[in-house]
Amino acid sequence: MIETVTIALLIILGITAWKLFSQRTNGRNKYMRSPTNQLLRYGMEAEAIILNVQPTGLQINNLPQVRVQIKVEPERGRNFVAEVNEVLSENTVPFISAGRRVKVKYNPQNNRVVRLLL
Repeated sequence: MIETVTIALLIILGITAWKLFSQRTNGRNKYMRSPTNQLLRYGMEAEAIILNVQPTGLQINNLPQVRVQIKVEPERGRNFVAEVNEVLSENTVPFISAGRRVKVKYNPQNNRVVRLLL
């Protein structure tokens, strides 16, 4: 009788541990598949020139969001203009102004998908 209860408890503990582990793994895999993470991981790096910066009027965690228009200059292919919404911390504000050069990552198959590397 005690052996049966012990086996049943071990099975229940095993199933619970498996469910918890699989949920964590699935969550991590979802994060790894997020478009932003994929772009940062596999996107092409290039230089860009900031053309225009305008506030969107939104604040996220008391930090302003701005729309940044940039001219991306890839090593291969044609230059293109893209727009990126960025939330600026106090440390990044001095680096975001028209005429400044910044590094970006972009999707070569979809030039509208761009992230600033600040």
